[in-house]
Amino acid sequence: MPHSIVAIITKDKIDKERAEYYDLILFSENNFTVIGLSGSHSEYWAKKLNIYDDYSDFFGYPDGVFINITLKMTEDIGIKKFALVATDYFGGLGTQAGRIFENGNEIFLDGYNDQEPLFKGTSINIALKYIGVKRGKKSDEFDTINLSKYRSFEKYYIKYDNE
Repeated sequence: MPHSIVAIITKDKIDKERAEYYDLILFSENNFTVIGLSGSHSEYWAKKLNIYDDYSDFFGYPDGVFINITLKMTEDIGIKKFALVATDYFGGLGTQAGRIFENGNEIFLDGYNDQEPLFKGTSINIALKYIGVKRGKKSDEFDTINLSKYRSFEKYYIKYDNE
């Protein structure tokens, strides 16, 4: 079964009314909020708010999001510190990355990989640790906030596929 997600993870308090305005899907996991993202949703809002740019930074595959609109939405809903994570696995093979943002700026940690255009960043566990996720005795940061159970967020954003 594939695991292909792009998500914002934060411990910050979210303005739920503004999140609803953007039609964002929120999940609560061990005192963190997981916001599932979709490329079609990201593109729709980037165009609607006129910050769409064919050359803007793009993150994740096959359902990548545009960084500019992601930063706009996170600022608007009150998020100051977050990890942006992406996975693309099938049958145990694939790739993943995490990027960290604080006050609208990207934080670069040791081991940051900028060679892979769609998955640049650091490991998801390092990004999650930076924002405060504490691993369990028998689990890493990824599993501590139950990211394994989210295989895809596409079904929540189907209405944006033809926008």
